[in-house]
Amino acid sequence: MSRRDLAVLGAAALVQVALATLPDTMGDLVLYRCWARTLAGQGLAAAYWPSADAVAADPACPPVDYPPLFPYILWATGHGLRTISADALEHADRLLDFLIRMPTCAASVLLAWIVYTETRRRSPTWAGPTLALLALNPAVVFDSAYWGQTDSLCAVLIAAALVLLVRGKPNGAWVAAAAAALAKPFAYPILPLLAVASLRWFGVRRTLVGAMAGAAAFAAALLPFLWIGRLTQALGTFFLQLDAMPYLSVNAHNLWWLVGRGTPWTPASAHPLGLSWSSLSLALFCSFLLATAARLWRSRDRRSLYVAASSVAFGFFVLSTHMHENHLFYVLPALALAGLEYRPVRTLFLALTVTTLANMALHDPFLTHQLRPYVPGPVLYLPQVESPPRALFDRLARLGYPWMADEMTGATSALGAAATLVNAEANVLLFGWWVLVAFRRRGFDALLEGRAGRLRVRPLIAATAVFVLLSGAPFLVHAFRYGR
Repeated sequence: MSRRDLAVLGAAALVQVALATLPDTMGDLVLYRCWARTLAGQGLAAAYWPSADAVAADPACPPVDYPPLFPYILWATGHGLRTISADALEHADRLLDFLIRMPTCAASVLLAWIVYTETRRRSPTWAGPTLALLALNPAVVFDSAYWGQTDSLCAVLIAAALVLLVRGKPNGAWVAAAAAALAKPFAYPILPLLAVASLRWFGVRRTLVGAMAGAAAFAAALLPFLWIGRLTQALGTFFLQLDAMPYLSVNAHNLWWLVGRGTPWTPASAHPLGLSWSSLSLALFCSFLLATAARLWRSRDRRSLYVAASSVAFGFFVLSTHMHENHLFYVLPALALAGLEYRPVRTLFLALTVTTLANMALHDPFLTHQLRPYVPGPVLYLPQVESPPRALFDRLARLGYPWMADEMTGATSALGAAATLVNAEANVLLFGWWVLVAFRRRGFDALLEGRAGRLRVRPLIAATAVFVLLSGAPFLVHAFRYGR
């Protein structure tokens, strides 16, 4: 790496470390902190399957519902801190929060380095700009360092799997993919693409060998659960996690945010059309996944795997229910791998950087709580289909998170509600534009060769205007009905 690129990577690391020292405002670190203490002090069984008395004693510390990779990191963090000072583990909340954030910050920096090395291999002149755009990306930094979310842990393993397969190493790719699946379920939609690309490039035998290597790595990671006699329960817990937060949208500005008109906690199991929203979303996404896999199979350039992965990650966010406000994160590194030297890819990357950051910032409970008094216009109270219990409000206030209780009331500014509408419409429109650009041909080669072609402007403007009107009017009418 050149000195300039090393300086960019070092600056990114310093920025993330500095932000990681800030107090937690989102509330997820309360869970991670509690899980680290339980894992270090009582072990896996107590963290994943606590007794009823333990749950009743501390309702703010529910059972672990993550696949095991991140809990293993929490276990190591807790054990390491306890070795130095048991008192610090139990009482130094800020220090523990900082240590928990460090692996996610390191993963995001490593993610930028992986993308940099792959870009330098095919387009050296774009390696430096790509590194800067990803390593210093405000959405990436906000998610990993400020919020302390674990998306970078899964994303770096997905990126490693994609790069290894493109470089002709299917065994390593499947092992990395298995590790990604142990980090978060967001790796699951990428697995069919790996299978299609591996079969296309390396044949059945090498694909099966690679899949067996991945399965072995997955099984090895579950040995601690086998040791404590909880393997069956663990597999059930990991599978059931797919239905965690079963709502239309958990603050994700996607298609379902528009369908639900921004109403918090709307169940995805509702049957307004005779078919549940979750079933409809599954049908939409699976159809898109099959179309993407078909074009990947027809593509000659191996870099088409990056285009397919970014498309599926984008489609997963836009078309699926249960999505959170930070789940658009995965599209950014996949697009960077696809190649920012290509104008359509670069345009989408920059646009999604803005919408991803806006999606998170507009639902950051501390920022919205602090800024709402200064935002002009009325305050709205959007109805909640499922009202949180009063005891939870009191608990959050005692923990020092009064702004989270404020968010649970459904309070928002009229301007904030309109901003979420515009951001959701932008994400859906960008997805439609990407499909028109990248899926016009039988494969993705035309996009990677700079032959994507131009779209007809007038029909595109007309369709955009109709979509904005049809999605925006019901949303705003619904929101303002509840203003007070």
